[in-house]
Amino acid sequence: MFNLEDDHIRASFLHPNYKQLRGATKTQIKSCHAYCRGLVLPNTTGDDPVISDKDICEPPSKKSKFMLQLMDKNETVKEPGMNEIDRYNALTVEEEYTNPLTFWQQQHIQLAYPTLYRLAKRTFAVPCSSAAVESQFSAAGQIVTQRHSNLDPSTVNNLIFLRSIENSKRQM
Repeated sequence: MFNLEDDHIRASFLHPNYKQLRGATKTQIKSCHAYCRGLVLPNTTGDDPVISDKDICEPPSKKSKFMLQLMDKNETVKEPGMNEIDRYNALTVEEEYTNPLTFWQQQHIQLAYPTLYRLAKRTFAVPCSSAAVESQFSAAGQIVTQRHSNLDPSTVNNLIFLRSIENSKRQM
C-alpha cells in the first residue's frame, strides 16, 4: 500500500485542481496548512527588511496621470484576517490544469501568492519518475563492458556526464 507522506499532501495542496485535499485526513490537512502558514508568516512579521523577488525584478512604476488619480479603482481588497493560504483556498480555478507549474507560472498568481509560488517551484522541481536515473545506469552498462573493464571509475563518471550533456543538447 502506498503511504501518503507530508510532501505528497503538500504537492496535492499546491496543485490547483486538488487543493481541497479530499483524500487526506483532517490531521494531514491541518498539518499541511500549518506548514504553509509557517512559511508565510515569518516574512510578514519579521523585523528585518526582506527583499522579495517582486522588488528586484519589476521596473519602477510610471507616474499616473492626474485624471487617473481621480478615478475609482477596482482593487481587490484583502480581508484583514485572510493570509495567503486562506486566499488560495478561497480561489476558484476556472480551468483544469494537468500540470500545476502552468498554473504557478502565471504572473498574477505569482504576485498574489509569492510564498506559495516559491514552495510550488521547490516542490514540483523534483522529477516525477526515475527515467533519468535509469538511463544513466543504462549508459554506464554500455560503457563498462568486458573490453573496458579496466577503466578508472572517475573516467567512467566523466564519460557518463559527457553523454548526458550531449543527450540534453539533442533534446533542446
